[in-house]
Amino acid sequence: MRARLKHYLAERRIVRLAFLGFCIELACMFLALWFPLPALSQHVGPLDLKGMTHYSPLACGVYVLVLGVLFVCWWQAWRFANDYREQTGDRGPLVLVYALIFAGTLGLMYPINATDLFQYVFRGRVLAIYHGNPLLLTPRDFPADPILPYVGEWTYIPSPYGPVWELLAGVVTWLCRGQLLPTLLGLKTLVIAFYLGTAFLVDRLLSIVAPGRRVAGMLFFAWNPLVLLELVGNGHNDAVMLFFIVLGFYLLARRRALLSILALVLAALCKVIALLTIPPVLIIVLWQWPTWRERLHFLVRAGAVAMLVILILYLPFWPPWESISGVLGESTRRWGFSIPTLCALVLQAVVERLAVGSARLWVFVVYELPRWIVQGLFVVLYLRLLARAWRERTASVVTAFRSLFTYLLLAPSFRVWYPTWLVPLAALQPGEGRAERAAIFSFTAALSVVVYGYVWGWLRAHLDHLGIHAIAVPLVFIPPLVLPHFLRRRRVLQ
Repeated sequence: MRARLKHYLAERRIVRLAFLGFCIELACMFLALWFPLPALSQHVGPLDLKGMTHYSPLACGVYVLVLGVLFVCWWQAWRFANDYREQTGDRGPLVLVYALIFAGTLGLMYPINATDLFQYVFRGRVLAIYHGNPLLLTPRDFPADPILPYVGEWTYIPSPYGPVWELLAGVVTWLCRGQLLPTLLGLKTLVIAFYLGTAFLVDRLLSIVAPGRRVAGMLFFAWNPLVLLELVGNGHNDAVMLFFIVLGFYLLARRRALLSILALVLAALCKVIALLTIPPVLIIVLWQWPTWRERLHFLVRAGAVAMLVILILYLPFWPPWESISGVLGESTRRWGFSIPTLCALVLQAVVERLAVGSARLWVFVVYELPRWIVQGLFVVLYLRLLARAWRERTASVVTAFRSLFTYLLLAPSFRVWYPTWLVPLAALQPGEGRAERAAIFSFTAALSVVVYGYVWGWLRAHLDHLGIHAIAVPLVFIPPLVLPHFLRRRRVLQ
């Protein structure tokens, strides 16, 4: 009788998990029908959420409602899977099948929050059709290309990505003959494959380090609304980078140290920010060797192999030292939607009110000086995190999470999809408030689209750049910075 009751309760819990997944799929289907990629891609030039809905308050309310459904159902599903690990321990296929369904649905959604997917298409054409170097050439170097109107405002910069992504995008573009809609769908298929691969790797890694959290961990990443909307729906290539990052941690758990480092190097050759994950892994690897001689031998061997891989991948974009200007611009010189941007706008308002100094001094005080200060502060904090990891032998995933979160707080340029970097790491190590921090950051980042889009459109006559940043930046960054500490303290008191 007890066994039958236990089986009945377990089945009830699985039905509840499936129901939450069904609700998420309904929201995804609504978005795909609301913003169909095949139809909207026929419009010449990029579209965005606010433009397609003409700043409609009703459309804004509906979009916020959809976000609410996605986040509430995802969070409830994760809490449910985390609280009932024994009863959901064999339900990994259910989570993965739902992830495949979500991906198939959102794969047909138009990218509503960014033009990056169209930029991928154009740069893929530069490589596959024009046989040029997208890491060096800019879209405006091809003024007669029919895809140029879709690129939007980014016509003047070379690719900010590495050779791994550009080679993958070039192959897809070549297979699709550079045609717009087939290439858009092909690139989305590529991103979806890496998204599903990351979900599978999270499951495999947790089966080694924490078998009881396999279902909850895979669900935390694969059903995360920001991951679904930005990586799958908007097609951002961060999915490729995250796959190689998680692959690196998986290989580390399998004691394949050299292959682990190479996987992280491939991640950095997709997007340079992945470089931050290599030192935390190196620290754990070096602790495995008893003497400094053996550690130095491994470093030399790993460095030589990594350099060889880098040179091989840069051969189509030779010389590499001329092909990194876009990467440097993306990581160091661009501003937008961030805490440092808000500080720079405040400084700009102060300098303009004082009306002192030359224009050159004004630019230095407002932009160059704050940029150097925040970058220097990040370097100091990052080195402290590495020193703490060496001293305490902190898990590499934890140090990587802390490093990326610190970067997001201090980076001059922030985009709505950046918090997806934290999600698979929190899925692997959810303790100490990391799951809550990644969840809250995902929600506030997704909500910022409404503020920068609809709210600013409605109040543009009353709000300048400083005004809208003063509203949106605290909304995005303060809750994930503060609320996890409050929630942890509350649990301790209980």
